[in-house]
Amino acid sequence: HCAGDFINYGVQGGCECANDNCLGRTADLQFSVYFVSQMQAPLAYSLVQDGQICTNRDSLTGLWARGSKQACTLLVAGKGKDQGLCDGNHFYYRSAGGECGCATDHCADRSPSGGWSIYEIGVASQPTPSPTSDFSLVKDGEHCSVYNNLRVVGLWTMGGSLESCGQLATGPALSQGLCSGGFFQYAAGNGDCGCAMDTSCNGRTVLSNWAIYYQHPPADYLLTGSSALEYELESFKKHCSNYNNLRGLGLFPMGGTFEQCGLVAISRAGNECNGLFFQYRSSNGDCGCSTDGCEAKTNEEAWDIWKVKNAKIPAMGQQASGQRDWRVPIVEFLLLLWL
Repeated sequence: HCAGDFINYGVQGGCECANDNCLGRTADLQFSVYFVSQMQAPLAYSLVQDGQICTNRDSLTGLWARGSKQACTLLVAGKGKDQGLCDGNHFYYRSAGGECGCATDHCADRSPSGGWSIYEIGVASQPTPSPTSDFSLVKDGEHCSVYNNLRVVGLWTMGGSLESCGQLATGPALSQGLCSGGFFQYAAGNGDCGCAMDTSCNGRTVLSNWAIYYQHPPADYLLTGSSALEYELESFKKHCSNYNNLRGLGLFPMGGTFEQCGLVAISRAGNECNGLFFQYRSSNGDCGCSTDGCEAKTNEEAWDIWKVKNAKIPAMGQQASGQRDWRVPIVEFLLLLWL
């Protein structure tokens, strides 16, 4: 018997339905919780006001534990209105804990409340996609000072796309020893492409038509045994006390996936990350990594800590110390390559 709007969907394809509103949840690496909508038209939301909540409101107690902003939208527009708890098209949401509530009127009266934001629900002309990039912007208007221009070495044709540049820099060019790690650079004006020859792109040159990006190398370079990330839950509702936020460093795109977070953390082992522990915030797709063994932990409702079981940490450590060990031949170039 199914009740409510929540299902457990397994990584191997299994599906279970909740027989309540899923207020109680159990950690299980094989499943994720999804909200199922019965709405006929696709819905979208837009920000109305940061730092406030609707004065006349309902906290949806009994219907909601925590989750994404899109799930909150669907709950308010569906069961929230069906049960007479919500009126109008406004809801309020707190990203820090994935908390959700709705207005009982048209939210004309509002009250200050830190961390909360008010949104308005509308009908989208088509389902709103939520794509996530495999790369993230590190710095606009600069390029890595120690680099290879992939057009000059014969791997790139002027005018190619940003996505193709990232795939080349972290794939074939990496295999040939032309690039080290995941930093690449792209000139949007003419479609030129290059990559860093060191693992951190610490030295940077100001040049307005270029931008630096980061994309983790393919999983085969980062994992042992298989190309699938293997992990286990380290701590629920906590984060490592000593950490780096990879999104804040420009190494991870907001809204990126759980697996992408783990792979980026591994790829930065010996640099910004320890490589074995990463933390992921499912409510908005944020990502961080531990800078040590994550012995110290901090309670935080929105974050969970995970430990990677098949990371190729020895290779990453060698790489960080200056030995480019990506299981590929190292090719030394004596050419002076110009952008």
